[in-house]
Amino acid sequence: MSTAKRAGLIAVAVCLMAGVGAIVLVPDRVRNPADFRQTAPEPSPAADRIEVGHLRVGDCVERIVHTGDRTVLPMVPCTQPHEFEIVGTFRPVGDFPGEGVAPEGNHERCQERFRRYAPRYADDPAFDVAFILLSEEQWADPTQQVVCMATDHELRVGSLSGVSQPAPASPGVAV
Repeated sequence: MSTAKRAGLIAVAVCLMAGVGAIVLVPDRVRNPADFRQTAPEPSPAADRIEVGHLRVGDCVERIVHTGDRTVLPMVPCTQPHEFEIVGTFRPVGDFPGEGVAPEGNHERCQERFRRYAPRYADDPAFDVAFILLSEEQWADPTQQVVCMATDHELRVGSLSGVSQPAPASPGVAV
């Protein structure tokens, strides 16, 4: 296997909140993940930091934010600049593969969800899919899902699905 091909198969794992899992980014071409963190802006004060389990298809994540021993995903309306968009979820199958280990087939399953969610972007080589690994405890919990995200590593405005995403309602405001 060539060095370039071997490097292309490397998955970049980022630890998340304790017990939540990890994000695995499987690039279609080799990139330096540090480049993306250096160019991203500071999270906006209005961004809602949510637990990964609360992410839903169509949600937009401003960027991955590392704060000490935690990693948070600040959710923003898709009408604001963001780096990631949730494109699908699925229930893991088989035995737990181990902490920090990407189960075989996750990339393909996320790519298929991306294809269904945003067919016009799914085969664009500028986009990568990422997924959030489950901890052993989450793997055993039938309510937990693997969360698939798409990114082109640029801040974008608008949804990849082409469907306008309304801003979340403020607490105490009737909609």
